[in-house]
Amino acid sequence: MERKEIIDGLKDLIKDRESFITEGEPESWKTDTDKIFEHDKQVLEEAINTIQAQQQEIELLKIARDNWKKTAKIWDKVLKQAREALGQASYTEELIPHRGDIREWQYKNIVYSAIQAIDELEGLKCPVR
Repeated sequence: MERKEIIDGLKDLIKDRESFITEGEPESWKTDTDKIFEHDKQVLEEAINTIQAQQQEIELLKIARDNWKKTAKIWDKVLKQAREALGQASYTEELIPHRGDIREWQYKNIVYSAIQAIDELEGLKCPVR
């Protein structure tokens, strides 16, 4: 049974309980039966609230999970690019006497990769309560 169907069923039960409650009478005139049906109505309303709150938590967890997966992929890409840049630089450092230029190239590539990652991360959904 789907959540919507369960919630709709609980709402129907609330309407049913309301039909047994005598409205507009002073509290002192209410019978024990009225109080029982009012209590039932409150319990059903809390059940609906609990189910809806759990659904919201599930949705937030799904968004967080998706964001973590995307973040992991982005940072894997950044680290791979950084390793490639460092690996290429250390290989060519032996062949080129201007080592300062190679280090600058390495850092520029790493910074560029990090900037790309930040841009991609900013595009992720952010769950807000």
